[in-house]
This record gives sequence, C-alpha cells and structure tokens, in this order.
Amino acid sequence: MGFSMKVTGAKEVAVSLDKGVKKPVENNLPKLAAKIEANVKKATVVGESGFLRARTTRSMPTKESALISNPMEYAEPVEYGTYKMEARHMVGGTKVLGEGMFAYTLRTMAPDLKDFEVKVAKEAEGEFK
Repeated sequence: MGFSMKVTGAKEVAVSLDKGVKKPVENNLPKLAAKIEANVKKATVVGESGFLRARTTRSMPTKESALISNPMEYAEPVEYGTYKMEARHMVGGTKVLGEGMFAYTLRTMAPDLKDFEVKVAKEAEGEFK
C-alpha cells in the first residue's frame, strides 16, 4: 500500500489544439512530472531515516500520463492524517500541519496543472486505483 498522484491530459490538450502543438505538450509532461516529484520531495516531512522522501518516485506509464508515487506504508497517514496525527508537510525547515505533501504540491502548482487532469489515490501493489 502506498500513495500516488497521476497526471494525465496531455493527449486531450493536444487533440484540442493544433496538431503542431502535440509534440511540445507531450515533451513537457516529463518536465512537469519531474517538477511535481521535486516539489513533493521538498514538502515531505523527513524523519530519522529519510525513507519517506527518498521513496517518492515518478514514472511515465504512457506518453500522455505521469505517475508520482510513494510505496511506503506510512505515506498515506502522513498525507491524510489519522485520528492521532494531523496530515503534514514541510515548507522550508518548518513542519506545517493540516495538509499533506501531495495536497500542498497540488495547491501550490495549480497554475502549472490547470490543463491536466490530476488524480490522487491510494496505490495497491504498484497499480494505480
């Protein structure tokens, strides 16, 4: 069990635009995915081991989609919180409660993501659900 963010929509954006724009849109998705991954890592609360931050990765299942995920069992509780702990993320060196690292990244990157569909979900056995 882990946590994932899937970014899709490059295909839909490209179809709605002139055909000459399709390649630039597809070429920019990997850059956008890398930026999302970097921002999620920056916003991840780091414990003694640093495993939560280190295990956040990105992949490109298709040319039109990117998957930013973290397979660690405790990624979901850090993102959503539990009845004993609030969700949390980092800004600079300060821990901020009430919002997880993926949610914080989505909110702060909203202008960059406006033309894409973004789904945040639990991940089971490496598959996006």
